[in-house]
Amino acid sequence: MTHLSRGKTLLTARGEAISGNRMSYTRCLVCLGPVAKGKKICSPRCRLVKWGANTLLEAYREGRADGLRDIIRQLAEVS
Repeated sequence: MTHLSRGKTLLTARGEAISGNRMSYTRCLVCLGPVAKGKKICSPRCRLVKWGANTLLEAYREGRADGLRDIIRQLAEVS
């Protein structure tokens, strides 16, 4: 939104808010891309990836994914 003074001169640059924030969007919990207002995940793919990661973690903690230890270690090394 552009703000005008009484003399119709610009108070802020086009596309810039008075607070200085250029864009106020939230980021996807998975890919960190922009998401629509009120949303937390941007796409069905990201939703599935998040579900799979949580399910894998739960299975590993319960001892049902011992065959995947090497892959899980590689994932831990990435960060």
